[in-house]
Amino acid sequence: MQPSGGLSDGEIRRLLEEAAEQAEADKKQRRAIEARNRLDGMIMGARRALRGDMEIPADAERAALGAELADAEALLKDDDASLDALHEANDKVARAMTELSNTITAARKAREEAEQGQDEGDEDAKGDAAESEGVEAEESEEDEASGADAPA
Repeated sequence: MQPSGGLSDGEIRRLLEEAAEQAEADKKQRRAIEARNRLDGMIMGARRALRGDMEIPADAERAALGAELADAEALLKDDDASLDALHEANDKVARAMTELSNTITAARKAREEAEQGQDEGDEDAKGDAAESEGVEAEESEEDEASGADAPA
């Protein structure tokens, strides 16, 4: 007994082959969409990074990141961009963001150390002043005790 679906064995084989081919094309398209979405997210994060910490000078790193962003955005507009090109653009933006982040972190650390050093210097100066006042007070007491200030 055979099912009466109306498709021959050859037609069934052909449909299965077409489905397999289509599945591979679907996987490839999905990987490209995921890569585009990752790159788009990376671009948004990089734009936020460019807007942040503007008081810290990192002009070269900001310019490098801006250039990588321009390239990445142009690539996103290209519907025929290869998966490899999307991954490469994502890596380049990530590297540029890391460079900017490292520069900003180093600048912050240097600023904090300088401020801490200044605070310690202020405390030392206060301590020296207090010590100096204490010595003057002791000398004054010694002078009074010895009668140095007494009328002759």
